[in-house]
Amino acid sequence: MMTIVSLKSFGQSNIRNPSSLEKSGEIDCENGETTFEMRICANLKFQFSDSIMNSLYQETLLAITSDDLPTWKTEFKTSHETWKKYREEHCRVYAKSYEGGTLQPIIYLTCMRLQTEKRIGDLRQLLTEIK
Repeated sequence: MMTIVSLKSFGQSNIRNPSSLEKSGEIDCENGETTFEMRICANLKFQFSDSIMNSLYQETLLAITSDDLPTWKTEFKTSHETWKKYREEHCRVYAKSYEGGTLQPIIYLTCMRLQTEKRIGDLRQLLTEIK
């Protein structure tokens, strides 16, 4: 899938689907050549994964009913917040060896996306088990 993004659109928060930002002739995320282009695309890919994870998190919260263990919802919320802190710290440390270089933000954002994709798998499995 080729994703081409408009630089004007880059400032949007809450991006649901990077392909919705396609604008011909702007930035081709499959063939980004400059670190600036790669950074924008890495950020969009992370935001897309993060929005999927957040949707699954909300769906899982709704699936945990009052009939379930009384503290399960609270423990789930706490564990998710702890996981997000772990993800950020892990990726910060992972990208540390690139500090000062133009690739550091790309390495950090790619790590954030990959960790988020793992969490998406975990949340999907948990949601399947709950339902």
